[in-house]
Amino acid sequence: MSEKDFIPDLQFKYSKEFKPYYFSDRENMIRIAMEYVKSSRLNGDYLEFGVHKGSTLQAAFHLARREQLFDMLFYAFDSFAGMPKSKGVDKADNLDQFTQGQYACSHEEFENTISSNGVDLKKIHTIPGWFDDTLTSATKEDLSINKAAVIWVDCDLYSSTVPVLEFVTDILQTGTILCFDDWFSFLGRTDRGEQKAFYEWREKYPHIQCIDYHLFGKWGKSFIVNLS
Repeated sequence: MSEKDFIPDLQFKYSKEFKPYYFSDRENMIRIAMEYVKSSRLNGDYLEFGVHKGSTLQAAFHLARREQLFDMLFYAFDSFAGMPKSKGVDKADNLDQFTQGQYACSHEEFENTISSNGVDLKKIHTIPGWFDDTLTSATKEDLSINKAAVIWVDCDLYSSTVPVLEFVTDILQTGTILCFDDWFSFLGRTDRGEQKAFYEWREKYPHIQCIDYHLFGKWGKSFIVNLS
């Protein structure tokens, strides 16, 4: 196994020297995505919705740099107050597996953590607040978000995923990789969580085709976007 098959354990401490740690499931998915972006010559940025303490985002930053994607910018969206209260379909049928305030991490702690692990904060745009408030056309214009290469959706709930998918619709391009960290939550049901939001969104925008790509971890699934 070559050095390229290893990465520092980014969930704990980043080192500039590659050490013989295996990728976590999420890191491996990010590795695949960044290698795909590089080999496909796909221009665009990385957007993550639900960053918690930043382990996935810092993996994305370092793996993008390893692929020499130096023009890629990184956008981190999070309430920094944890999960919202479950409601509607996310709470129905006793399938509520997330609690209000779960995964809380302050904005300051997030930035301190990723900075201490080698992330250049000048490359990171952090947008704190509830998605219903922050995912607006004004935000997109203010931050000059034009094209997405990789989108990481880790917001668990249907109510949170709906505004995320609406927000990214016009920055997708053929080739964008769309990753859902909690695709198989709620017992894998298509009428709950991220899956329900995804299928409703696809019906609303039939010109967006999503080609099955990689599964990752116990709950994750990714797609490659094709626009018709």
